[in-house]
Amino acid sequence: MHVKDTLHNLLKVLMKDRYPFKVEAEINKLLEAVQTGVIEEWMWRKIIEKMYDPQDSYILEQKFTDQIMLRDEQTAQMEANGIQNQSNLKPITDQQINTFLT
Repeated sequence: MHVKDTLHNLLKVLMKDRYPFKVEAEINKLLEAVQTGVIEEWMWRKIIEKMYDPQDSYILEQKFTDQIMLRDEQTAQMEANGIQNQSNLKPITDQQINTFLT
């Protein structure tokens, strides 16, 4: 099984646990929204917690949190300078995760 499949399955389990009264179609819509948009903090924290031992989990959470804070600071600076944010939200999950894992 590939990492992407593992993440998808884990996220589905987490969503079913979080929303036990939602039907399968609603869970699938939530999954699709995450895959095409932004993942909520509770989701990525739980994924890291489930996939890694406590020490590695702590390190990864710190790295993600640092990157999020850096992105937020850059966004605030761009907005202060009158520059529109071009939706740079996805690189944390696409580009930088490889850096975190190596």
